[in-house]
Formats: sequence, structure tokens, C-alpha cells
Amino acid sequence: MPAPSTKTSDVLEWRKLFTKGPMPASSAARKQVLTNIPLRSIQNVRALLELHDLVLFALAHPGDVAEHKLALSALQHVSQETERLSAHSERNTMALSNTGLAHTSVTVAFSRELLVWLQENYPDHVSVHSVDGDLRTAKSWIKGLLPHAEQEAFELDDFDLNAWLANARGKRKPADLSWWLKLTERLPEAVRSTLFEQLQIYVSVDLGDTGLSATYGRSPQRPVHAFPNGLPRSIDLPALLRRPLPAPRTLRSSERQQVVEASRGILLSGLRETGPVTHADPRTVELIDMGDGIDIALFHLPPSQRQTYDSYIGYVAFLNTVPAAYGGAWMFPGKTKVGVNVFPSLRGGASALLFGQILRCYAQRFGVDRFEADPYQLGHGNADGIASGAYWFYYRLGFRPVDRATARIAEKEFLRFAKDKAHRSDTDLLRDLAAQPLVLVVRASEVEPIEPVELSHAVMRMVAGRYSGDHRQALRSERARTMKALGITDLRTWSMDEQHWAQELCLALGLIADLERWSRKDKKLLIELLRAKGGRTEEAYIALLQRHSRLWAGWAKAVRGRM
Repeated sequence: MPAPSTKTSDVLEWRKLFTKGPMPASSAARKQVLTNIPLRSIQNVRALLELHDLVLFALAHPGDVAEHKLALSALQHVSQETERLSAHSERNTMALSNTGLAHTSVTVAFSRELLVWLQENYPDHVSVHSVDGDLRTAKSWIKGLLPHAEQEAFELDDFDLNAWLANARGKRKPADLSWWLKLTERLPEAVRSTLFEQLQIYVSVDLGDTGLSATYGRSPQRPVHAFPNGLPRSIDLPALLRRPLPAPRTLRSSERQQVVEASRGILLSGLRETGPVTHADPRTVELIDMGDGIDIALFHLPPSQRQTYDSYIGYVAFLNTVPAAYGGAWMFPGKTKVGVNVFPSLRGGASALLFGQILRCYAQRFGVDRFEADPYQLGHGNADGIASGAYWFYYRLGFRPVDRATARIAEKEFLRFAKDKAHRSDTDLLRDLAAQPLVLVVRASEVEPIEPVELSHAVMRMVAGRYSGDHRQALRSERARTMKALGITDLRTWSMDEQHWAQELCLALGLIADLERWSRKDKKLLIELLRAKGGRTEEAYIALLQRHSRLWAGWAKAVRGRM
């Protein structure tokens, strides 16, 4: 007698049981569901996808260790069924593509940097699918990469770039990614990255049973954290933010690589990537045990990829080693922009606790005193954010509008939820509210918030007014002025990254009219700050920028047009 099959409707009903949380009364029913999963076949792709997410949810939110073990067994069955269904028909293969499950593939245009990593670590799993960019625009770039002996042919009116690309690889396979990477490796980093964006090289990544898949990507092993009394739906955020932060976990080199693989994998399997995760140096990756089964991996941008003024530190959060959320924080004194993106399989779980721990991590690790949720995160120009009610997720945690009129409207609407549990906000109202950022004050601060873009505009005005738009002269003059004012006579003891960022920041120091009259202490602190911007990570730069009140006051004055 054939095994019974799992229907989509079955899984959706089971999901309700799990998202209610592992209360003692439902523990037996949950375990029975997980026990039965390996005993049933799966004939429907949608049922498979729903079941995959359900099992990941159970792994992240177990009621006890026994339930966690049952979920592991169920996941193995789901993986086997995925492989079987995918091999069964071309239709199933297509339906499972871009889902991120093990034994499926994703096809997307990634950055060159991520493609290099894939080629080095998974050469048998990645291949070129298509080149969808404007080849006419890229023609001049490609021509310049070739020996002069080949370049004249490119100038013929009837030159067919597509035909040349088809033959230029010689005996290489048409889908050979390494050919494209070698063709562009002589270019400066910024130029080759731009070229790849123009070419739009789509690659297919066969996820197999690797850690790149949403099925198997995990952070390093840790004790299982159970939720025997249900999932926390609300949290005391002020109390959580005061909990001392432990030191980062001590990781072996292989464990750091595992964190990077799982983080890049969960993003690429969902057709995403973020700068900090893509460019991460495994040696600088941190993994912090926040308690509650949550580990947060922090990713620092290398010097060549950093923002000029603020510091972008990315994260991937794991719950019982399952990737749970990703995002980042753009840190600048007075205001740190932050956002959270919970992976679909874990939505409906401990999201408030998860984000609260992320805020705690940044607040204590980097001394953040004020967080800002960007309008896009709230739903501005983001239909998913409006549909999910993201605005009220942030509001319930204590984020509030700065604009008084908006604050009154939001408070009035929020009170309606207390009176009517079934109340749903009008979408037009949500769009209006989401147009303004929300702010969470961690601690009082006298720092006047400014935006990095405002500082950039102030520098533009200075270069235009003081140097008639001559950027080379501006750089040369402000660099000389800064070195003289700070008493720097020799940069040979500075690393190349330190020298680069010191020169970049010299233009912004041109906004400080009284730099020469600063105290010796303030000048010494500024020298440390300039070097820290080009350090291995930006941790010291963030701390020094927060401490340097005189620099910040000068920049704020320039931004407000009081130069």
C-alpha cells in the first residue's frame, strides 16, 4: 500500500499549530506531526515548499530537545523528497528553481566579488546562464581588455560581439564563469565591478546538499534552546537593552568560514546579497551569543568598500543555528539607521525578541544611543511592508515618529488596536505614516543628528566656492592644510588604507575653520580617528567619532550653513 501523501492544506493547518508556539498542551500534537512527516510522500511542489518552511520553523522554535531531533529527521525527508520531485519532471525542476531548497538551483546576476567566491569554492556548482546586459555599452570595455593585435577587429561596422563571445572561449564550455572572471581581473576593482553590473551576467548555482541552501545553511553548533512555554510575542525592550553583552564567541577558522558560507548562502539562495556579507573578511567576522538561542554574526566592510562618513556593519541572525534574519546598521553619531528582514520560513515566530536582540547587540557593541527605522522598512514604496504591517511592528517596540503631527496620528490609530483586536489600519493611512521615519531613543544624547549626505553636500559647496570646482586642487590643498595643522610630517608609517582614508576625510576637515587652533588633545584624537577609518574594522573609528565632540560640532555647523 503506497504511503499517504502530504497535501498543501495539511501543511497550512500544521503551521497554525507551530506558530502558536510549543505550549505544553500542544507538545504531543506537534511531535506527532513531525513524526509522521517522514512516513508520507510529497507529490505537490507547493506542499513541499510549505513543509520545508514549517520544518525550519520547528527547528528554530522547538518545545524541547526531542522535538528538535524529530524536526531534523523531518528535514532530511523533505530534502530527499525535493531531490526526487526535481528529478521527476522538467516542470517540477522549473517550479523548484529559485526557491533556495537543497537539490534545486537559483539563477540570478550577482556581483563580481560574490562570483569570484563561488568560482573558488564551488566551481562545479556555478555556471553562466546568460548575459543580459547591453553588450554595445560593454563593447568598448571588452575591447580594452584584449591585446592590441585583436582590437582592430572590434572597430569594423559589421563586427558581431555575440558571435565573438561565442567563439572567444575556444574549447571552453559556453557556461565557463572563470573565462569572464579572468577577462576582467586586470581592471581596477571599482571598474570591473561596474562592468559586471553592465554585463548582467546571470549565473546558475546548483545548491545540491551544500551549506549554500536554505535547507542546510547553519551557524556553528550550539546547545539547543527550547521554548517550552510558548513563543515570546512581546518583550520589555528597555530591560533587554540593559542586559550586558557577552564577548564574541571564540571561533576556529573553519567555523568562521561556516558563518560566511551560511550567511552568503541564505542570501544568494533567496536571490539577495548585501555588501558587508559579500565582501566580508572571515578573519573579522564576529559571532555573539545573545542568549535565547540567538547568535548574531556581524560583518565589517573592508577598507576598500566603506562609506565615507558613516559605518555600515551588516548582520545575519541565527536562531538555534537556523538563519533567521538579516540586515545592517549605518552608524553615525546621533542617529543609526537600522532595519530587519526576517526570512520567510521563520515569520510568525519570535520576531520581536529577535529584533530586540539585534538592537541590543548594536546598542552595546557600538554605543548606539538612537536608532532610526528607514521609511522603506516601514512600507514607504514597499508593498510588502504595508501588507505585513511593518510600521506597527516597530511602533510596538517603542519606535516613534519625530514629527509631532505624525506622532499624534500614529498614537490615535494605535489606541484603536487596544479597543478592537481585529482592527486593521487603512492602507492609505499606513502609506502616509510610513513616509516619515521612526526613532527609538536608547539613551539621552546632546549630539545634533546630521545626515552623511548633508556633510557631502557641504563639502561640495566648499569645493565649488573655495576652489571653483577644481577637485584635484581641493584635495591637494586640504591634505596639506590638514597635515600641517595636525603636525603630521611623515605618512610612511601609515598603511595604504590609512593613508587613503585620511586623504578622503581631509576634504571634510576643510569645513573646520579653526582646525589650527584646536587643542593638542583634540588634534591627537583626530589623528587616531583618521587612521582608524582605514583600520581592519571600523570599530575604533565609530568610538572615536562619538567621542570627538569638537569635530562633530564643526561638521554640524558646516551642514547647517554656518561655515
